[in-house]
Amino acid sequence: LKMNEALAQALVNNLLKNAFVHSPAGGNIEVEITSAGFTIRNTGTTPLDKARIFERFYTADSAHASTGLGLAIVKSVCELYGYAIEYSYADDYHCFDIRTR
Repeated sequence: LKMNEALAQALVNNLLKNAFVHSPAGGNIEVEITSAGFTIRNTGTTPLDKARIFERFYTADSAHASTGLGLAIVKSVCELYGYAIEYSYADDYHCFDIRTR
């Protein structure tokens, strides 16, 4: 993926921070990088609201101090560069997938 370095750092940092903060103790975080994009997966106990997770100020988990801006920033950066971002939940893993369109 080609993009401004600072925006790339914001994108990756927000996804990784989200994975670290919202994984249960002893959980796993996986990162997969390909020529078409990358995927960050982390363990979790319940799926997130796919319709709202990229909204500004939306927080699914009030137990963690969160502004609800991280994933909104991720989506904005992806939209700026025309990249697709998809969220899914399967086998107790949250999955954020960033791909070129």
